[in-house]
Amino acid sequence: DILRLDAQITWTGKTSLEVRVDSYVERLGGGEKWINRAYLVFVALNPDGSSAPVVPFVPRTEAEKSEWAQAERRRQIRLETRRD
Repeated sequence: DILRLDAQITWTGKTSLEVRVDSYVERLGGGEKWINRAYLVFVALNPDGSSAPVVPFVPRTEAEKSEWAQAERRRQIRLETRRD
């Protein structure tokens, strides 16, 4: 079997971005099965370790706009529950 990861940017801020990663198993005999979904947050860094601006992602389709809105909610929850 083969594990396949499909990734798509769902949201960008000034220096960070969220990526949705869907995992699938592809059977060598044919067919595939969705396994799980994860949302990963990355911060862009300059060589000196300071944060760097990212290219903005502009959602165009209804699906992208929906993902963007959900990402905004996840971000708000992260900010509210962040420990300093």
